[in-house]
Amino acid sequence: MENNETFDTHNRSAKQLAKYFKGIGPRIRHIEFALEQAGKNDGSASVLEIGCGDGRDAVEIIKRCRLYTGIDYSVGLIGLAKELLPAADFRVVDMQNFDYPYKTYDVVFAFASILHIDKASLRDLMNVVARSLKIGGIFYISTKQADRYKKEWKEDKHGHRLFYFYSPKLLARLAANNFEVASVELEVKNGKPWIEMALRRK
Repeated sequence: MENNETFDTHNRSAKQLAKYFKGIGPRIRHIEFALEQAGKNDGSASVLEIGCGDGRDAVEIIKRCRLYTGIDYSVGLIGLAKELLPAADFRVVDMQNFDYPYKTYDVVFAFASILHIDKASLRDLMNVVARSLKIGGIFYISTKQADRYKKEWKEDKHGHRLFYFYSPKLLARLAANNFEVASVELEVKNGKPWIEMALRRK
């Protein structure tokens, strides 16, 4: 797998990455927006978070939903999440290998997680996420943005990681079989362009 180095980096540098990520989350505004779009801002939502990391966003999601599951392929990051929220349902599993239950979730969050998979894998992921969402449910994506799809290796003090950059048009095209675009917002984070996209299950 091309992205094995990214996997190794997230496991080896979990604590350092968690400290760095503190400057990014929690994404309270985006969480509340997605729940509102799903018509589930009353605390009754069933939620899956793909790439939950150290649980920084789970803290806020759990306050606002009935059932929560968080998945991440990093043993180290899931360990930190369990320390933060011992009672929460965190699982060590790759997003592409998770056994997505049928029509279970009202909202699926993917904060800075799909940026580690290519467009073919993302299309497959969107198909299984769609099957796991109730009709009208929301798949909320936050990912790196570029005018054209590209991949880029990044090497820093944490290690070696592979990123894929998407455009709103490409994300909408990959999702078109199962979703309609509910909202798109372009943001600048740490000087870099990001996409905030809510996809509604048809």
